[in-house]
Amino acid sequence: MEEYELRGKGVNIALRLFERIYVPSEYEEYFESEEKMITGGNLRNMLEAAREAAKIGSYDWFKLKAVYVARNANSDDVLHRYVRNLLRELERSERDEEKRIKLAIYTLEASIYIFEGLRKGLRKVIYSRR
Repeated sequence: MEEYELRGKGVNIALRLFERIYVPSEYEEYFESEEKMITGGNLRNMLEAAREAAKIGSYDWFKLKAVYVARNANSDDVLHRYVRNLLRELERSERDEEKRIKLAIYTLEASIYIFEGLRKGLRKVIYSRR
């Protein structure tokens, strides 16, 4: 699979992951702890974990770090669902460990952009093609 195809697959996964997740706008106050919600910081931490995994060549390293980011979230919490679904999608999409790590990087990069767009209230723009 070509690099651009893998990147496109990552964008599609990210779009699916956020499709049914409520992301409060930047103006809304939310009372959940950041350890239970998807935040820009949590997404960046997982992206950094994926980049570390690429350097050492271990998808399991990424998986452990992603689970660590969601360690305080319950199964009902948005962050827990996001991480669970992310890992499931990555494992279902690619068998090759190196490609799976790259797919994680591309998915998380797209997730950061989508998350920020959703925080700005751009859901209709992001999902207008779907």
